[in-house]
Amino acid sequence: MPLYLFETEQQYERFLAEHDIDGAHSGGMFFVTHKLEGLATWVDRRSRRETFEVLQHEGFHQFAWHAFGPKLPVWLNEGLAQYFESAVIRDGKLTLGLTSRARIEKVRQAIKADEALPLSELMTITGDEWARALRKNPGHSGLLYAQSWSLTYFLIHGDEGEHQRALYDYLERLAEGDRPDDALLLSFGTKTLRALDGRWRRHAYSQRPDDVAEAIERLEFLGTGLRLLAEQGEDMPDDLDGLRDTLRRYGFKLRRSEMGVTRHLSAERDELFQFTGSGDQSHDFVLLSPDRAGLPPRITAPGLEPEPTLIWYRDGDGKLVQDIAYE
Repeated sequence: MPLYLFETEQQYERFLAEHDIDGAHSGGMFFVTHKLEGLATWVDRRSRRETFEVLQHEGFHQFAWHAFGPKLPVWLNEGLAQYFESAVIRDGKLTLGLTSRARIEKVRQAIKADEALPLSELMTITGDEWARALRKNPGHSGLLYAQSWSLTYFLIHGDEGEHQRALYDYLERLAEGDRPDDALLLSFGTKTLRALDGRWRRHAYSQRPDDVAEAIERLEFLGTGLRLLAEQGEDMPDDLDGLRDTLRRYGFKLRRSEMGVTRHLSAERDELFQFTGSGDQSHDFVLLSPDRAGLPPRITAPGLEPEPTLIWYRDGDGKLVQDIAYE
């Protein structure tokens, strides 16, 4: 399964163009032509975590092509790609089941506004229909992807894993060559599919980000604040209280927009300096000494599994880059 990993976006787009593939506005892709097949992306101006997310997402599409050919339904192909995109690699093993606040909020808003697709429609949409929907209404693409992830996550983890066996049976039938519509009915059954819609909606509407995903979002907020202080020539804080006081003195705020969902974060909010640990107890993040001179301090959430730590390095232009590492 070939991987083409380029240094720059320009090299990536030039390579695709040489093979008559339109790579404009893409962050990476798995492609199949009559002459070539592979996964391509680039690393410049991306953190290691961002690069791995692209590789894990597109890498699943590459795996799925080899395992199922073109028969894997687009909702499940994209849902599983996002599921594996969020996984964490430690010691050669995947930690699965991490969530995404942006996807959760996108789906919750759609359910509340009665804009979420019925599962009978989502689970039978073809690749051509999916592509037409994205071209016709690009703003709708975020919901298609978010709902596909949400349903996939529900089938794996929802209702205490009750639906896993049906999902595995569905995948096995597809791998054996069954038509997607036939495999869907044989694996889930008509009555189950009708009931599934309501159960998924209740799950999706009440879902909250897991503790690790929430901690990562807050670490990225604090990292953005630390980078601002470094760029302003401020002395780096020695502890969390010092960081909190300095960010509040600057009136530090951050607006995050993902999948059409905008959130406003402010250093005035105490919870952004904390994470939820065992027993649903709140704990302060811990500042650690920098890896080397000239870098901001690291910040970690001790006790989480996996344990995320905000780390720093400088890119080829000498600019600070923040990243998340896991213990």
